[in-house]
Amino acid sequence: MSSVPQVVWFMRRQMRSHRGKLSMSQFRSLVRVEREPSVSLTAIADHVGTSISTTSRVVSGLVKRGYLARDTSAVDRRRVSVRITEKGYQVLHTARDATRQELRKVFASRNSESGKDFLLKGGEVLWQLQKNAKRKC
Repeated sequence: MSSVPQVVWFMRRQMRSHRGKLSMSQFRSLVRVEREPSVSLTAIADHVGTSISTTSRVVSGLVKRGYLARDTSAVDRRRVSVRITEKGYQVLHTARDATRQELRKVFASRNSESGKDFLLKGGEVLWQLQKNAKRKC
C-alpha cells in the first residue's frame, strides 16, 4: 500500500504542473465544479480551503475568463448555479492527458519485480482517474 500515496502524489504534481495559466485555487475550483455541477459556493470554498468571499472572486474570475458559466434559476432569481464550460473541460482534459502520458512513461520504466506493486497500484489509480472523468474532450 505504500506505493499508492507515491502514485497519488505524482499524479497531483503532474496535474498541477499542467494547469495552464490558472492558479491552484482556480484549478481546484474548476475540478470541484466538474465533479459536482450543482455544487454550492460554500462547498467549493471548503474544497479549496478559502473563504466564501475569496472563492466568490475566484469563481467570478473563472466566469469572466470563460472557464465557468453562471446560470440563474428560473424559479428563484437569487439562486445561481455554476457550470463548467467547454474551455474549462479542455483545461482539465489537457492536464489529465499530460498526467496519463507521464504515468505511462513511469510505468514503462518499471519492469523490475519491485516495480510490479507500483505498477499495479498505479494502474488502479489511473483506472479510477479515467473512470471518474465525466466527460471526454
